[in-house]
Formats: sequence, C-alpha cells, structure tokens
Amino acid sequence: MRCELMHKDVPVADVDIGSYDGELCRLGDVYSEEHLPVGTLRNGSPDLLNLSKWWALRSIPESRSGLRRLLERAGLPDAKALLTKSYGLCLSDQYWVRPEGSDVSWGDVNFFENDFSEDVGRTLLGFEVAQGEMDLMSPDNTLEGNLVKTWRIVDGRRCLYKGGSAPNRQEPINEVVASMICESLGVSNAGYGLETFGGSAYSVCDDFIDGGTELVSMAYVMYTCSWRGSAYRTCVDACGSFGVDAVPFLDRMIVLDYLIANEDRHFHNFGLIRDADSLEFLGPAPIFDCGASLGYNLNAPDMVSGAGGVCKPFASTHESEMDLVSDLGWVDIESLRSSVDRVGGFLNLAGDFITRDRSDGILAILESRIDGLESRL
Repeated sequence: MRCELMHKDVPVADVDIGSYDGELCRLGDVYSEEHLPVGTLRNGSPDLLNLSKWWALRSIPESRSGLRRLLERAGLPDAKALLTKSYGLCLSDQYWVRPEGSDVSWGDVNFFENDFSEDVGRTLLGFEVAQGEMDLMSPDNTLEGNLVKTWRIVDGRRCLYKGGSAPNRQEPINEVVASMICESLGVSNAGYGLETFGGSAYSVCDDFIDGGTELVSMAYVMYTCSWRGSAYRTCVDACGSFGVDAVPFLDRMIVLDYLIANEDRHFHNFGLIRDADSLEFLGPAPIFDCGASLGYNLNAPDMVSGAGGVCKPFASTHESEMDLVSDLGWVDIESLRSSVDRVGGFLNLAGDFITRDRSDGILAILESRIDGLESRL
C-alpha cells in the first residue's frame, strides 16, 4: 500500500506499507527531511531501516496480554497490521500515514480532536465487544509497553488507563505513590490517580501531549548524537544539541528512581517535548511510567531487602547512579518524610487492591531510601 508519511498536514515522504503485515518496506521521495521522526536519519540522510524500526516500534508489543485474542477477533496476522487501520495515529505525537490518492486531512482524523473507538482497548483488557466488525480506529493500536492499558475519553480529556502484572498487580499503586513523591519534591510528573474499571485497579493520567506538541523518547534523541563514552554523557550532550539542559531534570529523575527503587527506567520511558509545528524542543517531559518499582515483583517478606536489585538506564546500581547527580540542594527531606504519611493514607484507601503486608513493605522501602538520600545531603 503506497502512502504518504505525514506530520500533521506536512507531507514528509512517500512510503510503502505491506497491506497484510503492516511493514514499512520502501522509502521513496522525501519532501521534508526536517520533519522526519527524530533519530531516523543515518549519517545525516534519510534511512529506510531506521524509519522501518521507528514504525514497527509504534505497534503493540507481541508480549502484551490479550493481543492474540484481539488479532484473531480482527482477522489480522500481527500487531503491525493494526497500524494502518487507524492511519498510524497515536496520542504521543503528530505522525500518521495517508493512503495515496486520499484527501483526508489531519483535522479529519487525529485523536486529539476526534472521538475514537474503545473496541481495541476493551478487547485487550478482556472485555467482550459487540459482535460484528470491530471498529479499529483507535490510538490503542499504537500504544507501546507490555502492561495492559487503554486510552479513554473522560469528560473530553484523553486519559491513559494502565493495569498491573500478575501476581501482585502492584504497578497502578506504585504510579500513584511515585506521583505523590514527585509532588512532595516539586518534580513535574504525569499526575497519576487510581480508578477501578471492570472491577480491576488502573492507574490513570491525563495525556500530557496535545495537538501542538509531541513526546520524543530519549532513545531517539540519543540516536542523533555520537557516543560520548557513557550513556549519561551521551544523553546530556544529545539534549544539549537541541537546546535543552537536561541535567536538572536527570538529577530529579535519578533521585526519584532511587527513592522508589525503580527497576525499569529505560530510554523509551522518558524524553523531551517538542513543538510539532516549529520543531523546537521545549524541555523534558513530565516523569511517567514508574510502575516497575517498590518491590512490585517480590514476595512481601523480600520487598525491603530485594527492591531495586536492577537499575537503569545509566548504571547497574541505584547507588552508582546517584553518584551522577550534580545537585541535591532542591531536596526537602522533611517534605519527603511527610509524604510517607500521605502515602500510608492512600494505601489504606487502596486496601481492596493491595494487601497490608505489601503496603507495609512499600512504606518501609520509602523510609529506608529517604534515610539513604539524607545521608548524601
């Protein structure tokens, strides 16, 4: 299927996408190189391989629970085949593909302004949808990550609902706790709350991207920069090349991840915000995706001793990563200690979704980590 890769209403390039498997298999004429997705050039030139990888990473990962059921219901071979069913649109940026010969515009189809179907999300979450042909016009087709999740429109707001993984399903709780810690430190974050949907707990946050901005994952930002000897230095220099001083943000992210013993801060769950029209980078994105933390995958008796056994992205241990922090003058220990009481109150209210021994483990992790942070001040 021949298409135009579009950035809002700017034609970027001619591409071919497999009608059956959804693979981006040809890169033709490039009309606006500056509007190509960040990090897809190779040696300064448009590159089919890099663009194909970028396109493939927009799709639902094969490991997502419920994906097989969705594909069988939709009669599709794999997740990439879902992409063209909704023009490749998402709620994190303004890229999409327009079939050759079509006169459809960005305003006609984008999910920031137009309604979308919940059929894909509900199927992935295990709910039944109406019999007959599924409506695949959904931003859930381009929703990355392994956890069950779905976009919903709530009172006109685009909200992301994200569940937890077996057996503890603690990640939604952790997202709210991480937001509370961020608030106590004055750190910009996605602002998660906890809601029930279909009898299960989900973390919920408003989309922090709108029709005029986009999230550029740090992985793609760093692809624009040559290796500087360490991932941290490469990250700082790559951001600097776009006029963004990332050091204050990285200080705060590293401290937060230390406090919550985050085990999965990879380069695709933090990044920069870009103006989609001017292409100017505006600064770091609010902190998001903190669920894999606070001993989420451990048995309750092992939570305190085992939490944070894995560290990403800049060092193999949280203690080593903390050595990269350049300034701790913004840390308010008393506010942090007060936040533990607020977290305790929240955990009491969330008692239907977390056991008392796990709640106690979360509080003990936070208290221990705050002590460790205070020793560095």
